[in-house]
Amino acid sequence: MEQGLAQLKEIEGLDAISWWPLAVGWWVVIALLVCLIIGLLWILLRRRRFLRSWQYGILTQLDTLKKTLTPESSLSIAIELSELMRRIATFEYSREACAGLTGKDWLLWLKTHDPESFNWEAHASWLTDVAYAPNDTQLSTEEITAVINAIRRWVK
Repeated sequence: MEQGLAQLKEIEGLDAISWWPLAVGWWVVIALLVCLIIGLLWILLRRRRFLRSWQYGILTQLDTLKKTLTPESSLSIAIELSELMRRIATFEYSREACAGLTGKDWLLWLKTHDPESFNWEAHASWLTDVAYAPNDTQLSTEEITAVINAIRRWVK
């Protein structure tokens, strides 16, 4: 047995296994990781852009109004919604297109430009005269909630 071991010689000339070139499997893993990183960056940038947009500010304001809506606060919230709808329309369209509209013309303009075709004349006729209502006026919280939801759909 020792004779057989004595006849064995050291293997020379074999190079160590190198890291380069990479096997196909590693290239697939690298490509997937690059795609994942690019996808995550794209999602984060879109989220950041949305959080800085005017839509996010309006949506958070609408959420606050909806949470604080009570029969006692209905008038002040309705006044805020009226002002908010004017600002949204002026921002999305032009000042000349909607700023001078009042009464039924304003409600008709809202109805024709609403992407969801909400019936502003039937459900939000109070928008035109709520700013001039007496302080003890109470409006229907259901109608105000419907208008808040319509504005949310408009902004999205």
